[in-house]
Amino acid sequence: MVNLKMAECRKCRSRNALTETAGGGFCSKCFKEVIELRLKSSLKKAVPKKGELSFIVLDSLSENFLKRVKFRPFKLEFHNFPDVTNRWSWRIPFSPEFASGFSGDYYVVLPWTAEDSAEVLLESLSSQKAFRLPSSFIALWKDVSEEEAALYASLLGIPWRKALPRRNLSFWKPLMENDSSLLFGFQKSAEELIPLIHDLSVKPDEV
Repeated sequence: MVNLKMAECRKCRSRNALTETAGGGFCSKCFKEVIELRLKSSLKKAVPKKGELSFIVLDSLSENFLKRVKFRPFKLEFHNFPDVTNRWSWRIPFSPEFASGFSGDYYVVLPWTAEDSAEVLLESLSSQKAFRLPSSFIALWKDVSEEEAALYASLLGIPWRKALPRRNLSFWKPLMENDSSLLFGFQKSAEELIPLIHDLSVKPDEV
């Protein structure tokens, strides 16, 4: 039998949380607000505070968010890349074919989650090659897990892209299922360590 106190939203205290954990989950309204705060934070950190902005988005969920976000005026274009939607991999942004598909002054918004950051960190450390996204690429979902992004998408009725298996994370997956802080610890470490690997003059892999 479900303990109703365990099903309370830990933000608004309503008894319709999406998850039933000891720490409490979030109701659908509060969950969307929490995710969107993270997305806004990632967006603000990725772009200059002043100047005209142009974004290219590659997935419907990112497009939906950017159309609704209360941000300063910007231009928005949607580019359809089937591999991004159906076979997403962290390697895609590093491929020459992908980079050559864009021209002009823009920011490319990637459906890049915390799992992608963790996978890139582990790959960079094991291969001793720095995988660092260009400054014009925005990892919008880097502070959001795959599970959270999929739930957010389902609440909005929007498809979320399908990702290929992440080889390096497969060993850590059982531990991450029990402790989500491990995933975000990897994500935070990626932000700090990958630039250091890059500064040691280790060239990015030619994917």
